[in-house]
Amino acid sequence: MFYDWLAAEWSSDVALAWYNTMLTLISVVLSGIIIAVGNILARTMEPDQFSGAFIGLALVSAEMLSMLISGALTAATNMEIALISVERINEFVEGFRREDVRVLGPDEPDELAAWQTKALAEWPQDGRITFESVVVRYREDRPPALKGISIDLAPGEHVGIIGRTGSGKTTILLALLRIVAVESGSISIDGVDITSVTLHELRSRVGIVMQDPIIFTGSLAENLDPTAARTRDELIDVSQRIGLVGASLSHSDVSEALDAPAVLPSGDGLSASERQLLCLVRALLR
Repeated sequence: MFYDWLAAEWSSDVALAWYNTMLTLISVVLSGIIIAVGNILARTMEPDQFSGAFIGLALVSAEMLSMLISGALTAATNMEIALISVERINEFVEGFRREDVRVLGPDEPDELAAWQTKALAEWPQDGRITFESVVVRYREDRPPALKGISIDLAPGEHVGIIGRTGSGKTTILLALLRIVAVESGSISIDGVDITSVTLHELRSRVGIVMQDPIIFTGSLAENLDPTAARTRDELIDVSQRIGLVGASLSHSDVSEALDAPAVLPSGDGLSASERQLLCLVRALLR
């Protein structure tokens, strides 16, 4: 990686040196032509018909022409760089495969809405997670990251997944949230196939505490409940039960602490354990 960067930097420096040399050469050639033409005119024309001021004006104009060429080339280069940015945005818009937002169920919109409302009214209640012969691969030309894995996690069960790098630990979580598509097999939560619900419904009902906490700048309350979907009493109750704020504090003191701008950019102002607790409370509130 370093040598690739060094090669690109060296190529850029060489191109810039060539560019400056060519501009200087163009300016010298133009000045030489003007001086040669002026010398010829001075020898062939009468003194009252020719003035050295014309030569000076031509030399100044030649210098200005060199500056105009430099400006035009700089503008063309900047425009090309800007067009590369547009090309990259277009590649993201059209070239990348979007998430699979299909929902299994009735084809009619009204029936689908009623079916989902009934199926997801209190889902999930217990939290049983079942993988049945799940196969996941990131690219069609690559071997599977998960090869027919089957798991049955009982409600309330604590499970640790251990394996070497690249063994598929993270892929299990990505498949559970439908961040990567399942090639074959099925994943269900409380008996409901995750492909039978929308991405929003699925991801809004699964709580995750990441290894690197995601923190927003603002107050604790804004971090715990970014969408303002919970009441203040729920925020206070869960925060005290988890230990994010002192259990002995009064209701008003905790409410005041939650509204204080305690979180700075990049999570500054909170220790690593406090950031983890904050994410845990956020997950429980969901």
